[in-house]
Amino acid sequence: MKRFAPLSLWLQHYQLLWRTSPFVESAHSLPGWATQFSALWAELQKLDTLQISEFKRNDEALLDYLGSIDPSLENYHQWVDVQLLDTDRVRPIDETVCVGMPGNKRIQIERLIAQLPPARQQESWVEWCAGKGYLGRGIASLTGQRVTSLEWQPSLVKAGQSYSDSHSLDMQFYQQDVFDSDSTALHVHGHNHCVALHACGDLHVELIRLASQRLPKSVSIAPCCYHLIRGDHYVPMSSVGKDLDLTLDKSALRVPLQQTVTGGARVSRHRQQEMSFRLGFDELLRAELSFNEQTTVPSIKKSLLDEGFQYFCKWAADKKSVELPRDVDFEHYLEKGTLRFWHMERLSLAQQLFQRPLEMWLALDKCLYLEEIGYEVKLTEFCSREVTPRNLLIQAEYPQ
Repeated sequence: MKRFAPLSLWLQHYQLLWRTSPFVESAHSLPGWATQFSALWAELQKLDTLQISEFKRNDEALLDYLGSIDPSLENYHQWVDVQLLDTDRVRPIDETVCVGMPGNKRIQIERLIAQLPPARQQESWVEWCAGKGYLGRGIASLTGQRVTSLEWQPSLVKAGQSYSDSHSLDMQFYQQDVFDSDSTALHVHGHNHCVALHACGDLHVELIRLASQRLPKSVSIAPCCYHLIRGDHYVPMSSVGKDLDLTLDKSALRVPLQQTVTGGARVSRHRQQEMSFRLGFDELLRAELSFNEQTTVPSIKKSLLDEGFQYFCKWAADKKSVELPRDVDFEHYLEKGTLRFWHMERLSLAQQLFQRPLEMWLALDKCLYLEEIGYEVKLTEFCSREVTPRNLLIQAEYPQ
């Protein structure tokens, strides 16, 4: 946890690079950080599309390249390296419990359960933001112990309870708004082990806050979706975090989520096509209709992209209630969109190296808070990045 304060200073030094939107910045020839980090910008401009694609897939190669230009970036590993827990203790979940469970989710659950502290007699588990109870199924099946599953959506509560009953699993589901701390507290006690796998934003923060009141035996959290908070900015939990001048708005909180597992050539092609279409449409609006601001277009079914760029523009214009000119050279704007895509990708490389350090900062803040309230805390990786890039595990145990 000693890395937290120096990591904050490092992030503050480079904040122009990660407090940016490559999509928005791509509308301009120069990014806002080009003057302060002129050497980095000069080198990034030399990259061709093949080099950009390689660096997008390979953080280590990007680190070697940019670290040779700015040596301070070479501190990257001291901020992000944590222990990857071994898989020797992993036990497979019985097939009868895995119906409907996505394969990758099953691997995550098995590896997370392998790292949980053992529960003694008279101790039980609380599954936080349970969904259909996939994690709880695994815990109940492998430990034989009782699981209390808290979930907001009634349909998921009904489905989860029905499944657990039909498979004789010791699970009890409750339809629960976990932000209602008074009623949620009734389910959390000193003999509980609370577990949250990819509870989003304020949902996992709420579990930590409740732990400070109810002091469950252990808390195990794999955080996710840090930007899904009720306020405009992240509010640090630890006293150290509150004293540091590092404000993270929702845009900054989305940066760690840009770190994804490469989905193969087909996924990359689809992404390039969609982003080129979106950027081309933006170029069209700016040139033909004098739009000066970035226009946000809603999500589109991937299958509709096969209809081509002209169809996309008409679809997007309809969604935004914009009337396009009669004579538009769509090929021209598609070409501009494609060129701007590679400009955006080049800009995004400057932000890429800060995805994991920002995630580490958020996790360390929570670890320090748990330490402050008396827990013994470890921060590890419960699985490899290939299984899920959201692989950090905050493990807190209350001393006997």
